[in-house]
Amino acid sequence: MRILLIAGGWSTEREISLRGAENIAKTLRERGHHVTPFDPANELHTLLQAAAEHDAAFINLHGAPGEDGLIQAMLDHARLPYQGAGPAASFLALHKSAAKQLFRAAGLLTPDWEFLPVPPTEHHRPRLVYPFFVKSDTGGSSLRLARVTDEQSLYATLREIFNAGEEALLEEAVEGREVLAAYSATKPCRPSSSARRPVVSLTIKVNTPKTARKNSVPRLCLKI
Repeated sequence: MRILLIAGGWSTEREISLRGAENIAKTLRERGHHVTPFDPANELHTLLQAAAEHDAAFINLHGAPGEDGLIQAMLDHARLPYQGAGPAASFLALHKSAAKQLFRAAGLLTPDWEFLPVPPTEHHRPRLVYPFFVKSDTGGSSLRLARVTDEQSLYATLREIFNAGEEALLEEAVEGREVLAAYSATKPCRPSSSARRPVVSLTIKVNTPKTARKNSVPRLCLKI
């Protein structure tokens, strides 16, 4: 297949995206595919033309313009298939405060949160109990993320987020398991010995009240 590998972009996570794309390109070429790197930061004006010359796209963008749905919308217009969610789901997932509302409305457990679209006043007091996490509402988890334990660390992190032109999300700290899994097809697949990609589980422990909510973790498998 002729695969358009889209990576780079103009977000603060650009370098992470490019590094990941190197391994992706290597793996795809080893499997016999023809790979064309495409960086929207320099080539966005030619995306539709490039899409017409390929069989599929592999999106490895972090932040905008990949996680906000822009690239997906343009690829849909060009009728070029790609992996992952479409424009609307991408846009909602990038905005954590919106995604968490949808999760809760669907009956999924998610830590309590407080959304701050603008810098709070000096009299503002967070609704959450320390310690909790502070992060960008739309940024990745590798930048401007902190576990704060007092007002000083809270406002230091908020200044960094707002100085970057982003909104902030305060989120309850909970103890639990983080699970990384790929999901393919329209219905769950049963784990089997032939699965090539295992489910990866990460254990994270933080100091939280004994009443902290514990989430159940579903197990998914990738069918190749």
